[in-house]
Amino acid sequence: MKTLPSISEDTGFRDRIGEVRRHLAATGKILRELEDDLSTRVALLQATQAKANEYERLASINAQQAQAIDAMVGRQFKRQGRASAIYWWAGVVLAFVLGLVVNWFSAPLWAWITG
Repeated sequence: MKTLPSISEDTGFRDRIGEVRRHLAATGKILRELEDDLSTRVALLQATQAKANEYERLASINAQQAQAIDAMVGRQFKRQGRASAIYWWAGVVLAFVLGLVVNWFSAPLWAWITG
């Protein structure tokens, strides 16, 4: 019958135990990294879920609220349309008046220059 070597003589056994310890330490490090990654992803998921709930609430605006919003936006566009038309007509009138003044002064000025 074969006798087992003593632990002090079996350096291969100690090496294997050391290797197992290194693997366990590496596994622990990887598990901590995975836990951190998982907690980050859970936080992002919760934030996304909160945004989705908010968008769902906004999408559930009833018809009366939608009409009120539409009327308010419509009034704003009408005001802007009126203001744009006023500015356009003011520009046309100013250009016409300026054209008359330039033409009125240009004939005597040209005669004076060439004269």
